[in-house]
Amino acid sequence: MASGKSDRRGLLEAEVVRLRGEMAHLERQWARKFRLVAFALTAVPAYLLFGGVVAGVVVVCTPALVATQAYLLYVRMVECSQLIRETRAEIALLGA
Repeated sequence: MASGKSDRRGLLEAEVVRLRGEMAHLERQWARKFRLVAFALTAVPAYLLFGGVVAGVVVVCTPALVATQAYLLYVRMVECSQLIRETRAEIALLGA
């Protein structure tokens, strides 16, 4: 039984390490989220090729694109931090 607890504890600790790595990756993406604003630069060729309506759509959709990425990154970061807390609590229960 002690071996089972030890194995379980090792798996949970490995999961915490994996989640921390994922959080670091998400934080890097969070810092770069505004690079999507460069998508607005495609409005110029869109205007030249397709006209003002398409260029307007590009300009209007760019903030929505940035906001969507920010929302998805935020939700995933919150989820990861919650999973880390839950896993640490489970590790603490194994130690008790």
